[in-house]
Amino acid sequence: MHTITRCLLLASIATLLAPTAGAGTTARPVLVATDLTPLTLRGDSFKPGELVRLTVWENGQKLVRVRRASAAGRVRAAFVDVQLVDRCSSDVHATALGTSGRRAVWKLPQLECPPLP
Repeated sequence: MHTITRCLLLASIATLLAPTAGAGTTARPVLVATDLTPLTLRGDSFKPGELVRLTVWENGQKLVRVRRASAAGRVRAAFVDVQLVDRCSSDVHATALGTSGRRAVWKLPQLECPPLP
C-alpha cells in the first residue's frame, strides 16, 4: 500500500515539475551569471527562436552579443573581455532584450569591502 502511495506522490511531483508546451514563452525572462571567469550569462524564458541581444556594461564599457534562443527559450553568451578585478568598486550589469520586446536584467552584487586606510 505504501509503495502505491509513494509512486502516486512521485508521479504527481514529476507532473508539476515537468515543463509544459510553450513554457518558454509564458514565464517572465530571467538573466543569471553562470560563471564570472569569464563572465557567462544565461537567459531563460525567451520565445523559442527569437534573437536576443545581451549587453554588458562594465565601468562604462559596453559589450554586446546577439544569440538566437533555443527551442526551450534559452540563450547563453560569454564575455571574455570583462575583467572582474575589483568586486568592491566594479559596476557591472547586463540586459537581455529579445526581438519580441521581452527583457531581463542582471547586476553583479558589489562586495562590502572595508575602507582603504
